[in-house]
Amino acid sequence: FAAFVMLVPLAATSPNRVARWLGGRRWKNLHRLIYVCASLGVVHYLWLVKADAQRPLIYGAIVAALLVFRLWTFIARKNSQSRSNHPRSIASDGPSAVQTLRNG
Repeated sequence: FAAFVMLVPLAATSPNRVARWLGGRRWKNLHRLIYVCASLGVVHYLWLVKADAQRPLIYGAIVAALLVFRLWTFIARKNSQSRSNHPRSIASDGPSAVQTLRNG
């Protein structure tokens, strides 16, 4: 029931008009509730099945793999942004920075 209640504001804020009204950052933060809802859905399915829990565990593994992939891309994006903003970054300065670092 908690996942269903969390899905209501997600459905209400899905239209583009509402997303513009909320603003990009607030809309994005609100729509991150989907990660919690997906996890709660798997837990609900596990509680629902009495005898053979193989299917809910498979779905749980899929949701977990997708969440790990999402976390990995988030961390990679944050690291690449911090490297490109760093003043001594080789990646942002190009090949000439390598020569400068070698020559001292």
